[in-house]
Amino acid sequence: MDETIFNQSSPDASKSSLTLNAESETLIAKAARWSRFLGIFSFVMCGLLLLCGLGGMVLENIDFISRDGVTTCIFLGLYFLGIFFPGLLLFRFANHMRIALASRDDATLTKGFRQLAKLFAFLGIFCIVAITLVVVTSLL
Repeated sequence: MDETIFNQSSPDASKSSLTLNAESETLIAKAARWSRFLGIFSFVMCGLLLLCGLGGMVLENIDFISRDGVTTCIFLGLYFLGIFFPGLLLFRFANHMRIALASRDDATLTKGFRQLAKLFAFLGIFCIVAITLVVVTSLL
């Protein structure tokens, strides 16, 4: 069985390395491919969102000073951030994983998983902010 050992410095010497077998490497590579696809897809969607937003501003002549205009801008901005940053983090994760598997570099593997951890932190915070905004706007 083909195994890759990634060394990791830890206080416990008995748990100082991580072994990835062929199946683990295949699953990481598959996750990286889908992450890359989703990252690129999110960039395309952000571009379309910007084009539609600019087109809507021109065609509808939206009054951004009004309450409805400000609310629309806030929600469109959050929607944009909710698409762009997760896509960016997924794209970075995919690139680091691809490089780590090709070069057998544990530092690059760690960088990739760091991007994935940032993605989950961002999504958690984003959900909290979104729920808070829904509650606040429903009370107004």
